[in-house]
Amino acid sequence: MRIALKSGLTRRQVADDFGVGLAPLNTWNTARM
Repeated sequence: MRIALKSGLTRRQVADDFGVGLAPLNTWNTARM
């Protein structure tokens, strides 16, 4: 995910920041690529 890559945050941290679970974040990220 671009935010995680550019910010240096892990996917888990990005998911927590956005208030979503890690699985939906990964699904969204996969669909966007």
